[in-house]
Amino acid sequence: MAGLAILIIGDAARSEFEEPLSTIYAEHEVHCAPDVETARALMVENSFTPDVLVVAQAFPNQFTETEIEELLRLAPLARVVSLLGAWCEGESRSGKPWPSTARLYWHQWPCRVKRQLFQLAEGRKCAWSLPLTATEEEQLLAEFESNDGHGRSLITSETASEQHPGLVIIRTHSRETWELLSMACHTLGFSAVWQRDASPLAAKGAQVIIFDSGGPEEEIERLKCFVGEIQPVPVIALWSFPRIEDYRKLQAAGAAAILSKPFLITDLSWLLIKLSTSFSAMQSQTS
Repeated sequence: MAGLAILIIGDAARSEFEEPLSTIYAEHEVHCAPDVETARALMVENSFTPDVLVVAQAFPNQFTETEIEELLRLAPLARVVSLLGAWCEGESRSGKPWPSTARLYWHQWPCRVKRQLFQLAEGRKCAWSLPLTATEEEQLLAEFESNDGHGRSLITSETASEQHPGLVIIRTHSRETWELLSMACHTLGFSAVWQRDASPLAAKGAQVIIFDSGGPEEEIERLKCFVGEIQPVPVIALWSFPRIEDYRKLQAAGAAAILSKPFLITDLSWLLIKLSTSFSAMQSQTS
C-alpha cells in the first residue's frame, strides 16, 4: 500500500493530539504546520499537495472555514478531517461546526483513522472518500457499507478479513450493554460470556476481554486488578468521553485499547479483530 500525503494544521504536540497523531507517521508522508500561513507556504513553496488535510482544532473557531477553503483551492481533491480537542465537545449542538468535513474527537481517532486512511489509499469507498458535500448521515452509512456492516473488511495490512472464532469475555453491569456487545461479537464469529462482578472470573480460552466502565475513579482500580488477574489476555476499556488524564490512567492500569463511548460497532469490531489476531499470534509463538 502506498502511503498518503497528509498535512496536519495546528499544534500536533498538544497533549490530546500527540499520541493519536503518532499512529499515522510511519505509514504516510506527514507534514505539520502550526497555522494556516505556514501550511500555505509549505504547499506553495514546496509544491506539496496533500491527499488529506487534518485540522487539529483545540477549541472552537481556532481555524475558520474561510481559511480552510483557501487551502482547498491549492489542493481541491484533499479530504478534510477535523481532529477535535475536549473543548470542542458539544460544538455540533451549540456552535457552528464546519460543513463538509469528517469530525473526530481525539479519543475516537485511534480506532477509526487507520482503517479510513487504509481504505483511502486503496481507493476503496469509505466515509472519507465521499464528496465534500456528504452529510454526517451519509458518512455514517458509508462507514457501515465499507465494513460489511460490522467491520469485517480488510482494515489494516496486518489483519485478515476472515472471521476470528474465539471467546470474548464482556464485563459489564448492564444487561442492555451485554446484549449489544455480545451481538457484535457473535456477528464476527466470536462466542461471548457475560462477566458480572459477583461471579467468578474464568478467562481460560479468552482472546479479548471487554471492560465496560461507568466512569467513576474507582473503576480504574478495578480495571487494574482485573488486568492483573487475566494477563496476558488483552483488555478493551470502554469509557464515556474520556479526558486525557483518564486516558493515561487507563493505559497505566493495563488497558490494551480504550474505546470511548458512544462508539461505532465498526470501531469495536476493528479492535476485536486486531487484538485477537495479535494475541493468537503471540500464543502461537510461545507454545
